[in-house]
Amino acid sequence: MRGIVELHRGHVTAQSRGVGTGTELRISFPPCPDAAAAVTTAVAPAGARPFRILVIEDNGDAAELLCDLLRSEGHCVEAADSGTDAAQIAVRFHPDVVLCDLGLPGKDGFEVAAELRRTRETAQVHLIALSGYGSKEDKRRSRQAGFDLHITKPADAITLLGLLSNLAERSEIGAERRRPE
Repeated sequence: MRGIVELHRGHVTAQSRGVGTGTELRISFPPCPDAAAAVTTAVAPAGARPFRILVIEDNGDAAELLCDLLRSEGHCVEAADSGTDAAQIAVRFHPDVVLCDLGLPGKDGFEVAAELRRTRETAQVHLIALSGYGSKEDKRRSRQAGFDLHITKPADAITLLGLLSNLAERSEIGAERRRPE
């Protein structure tokens, strides 16, 4: 739970008065006064097709939250929890967009991106690094590995959905591969 709350820039505190008295958990989030206006600008434009999105994330809570968000916007989503499985899933799933953590078990995100770029079926996928690694060197390495964009965690939902909306407006990524779900 703590990880999900922190992804939304929130905080969790716990307090107890002693044995047998129970525990009080407090979850707080920063205010977002302009959320309604921001959400209306983040959704895909009318008539835009949903993307096939592969989420590669080893934190189960973060992956589930991200997949649920993307599905709620109409995207077809699959997930991989390690770099080792990611390329096989991508070849089978044919994603339009891959959101990939960099710090993964097995192959790291840099290796995954390089492998996806070398593989005929995934060479043209739109690769987005979504990682807590955000230094200039990390961003340089992600470009070198083949990522199109690098977003540092925690990325808020509005930013991510806005990015996907912009992709939908600019192109018909993967339109020829889309299959009805």
